[in-house]
Amino acid sequence: MQSPDPRNFAGSSGATYFLAATLAGALLLCARAPKERLLALAAPALGLALWFAQDNGHGLVAVYGFVVGALVWAVARPLRQGRAVPA
Repeated sequence: MQSPDPRNFAGSSGATYFLAATLAGALLLCARAPKERLLALAAPALGLALWFAQDNGHGLVAVYGFVVGALVWAVARPLRQGRAVPA
């Protein structure tokens, strides 16, 4: 029996969803074309839909990955451009 705890995602499928969503989070911030941004936004939207509809932890992992990817991209951007990150 599977635990209802959403943190129960220790398999490789959870890591795959997390990695793919991390890339989608970065794509949202670096893409110029509206179609690419909509595609990036589809990752957390579909993840949440999967989590609510099926109580499937993979959807929640996709949202976590998306948020991490967007945060890393936003923090790393000033560093790549030679500016200091504001405190």
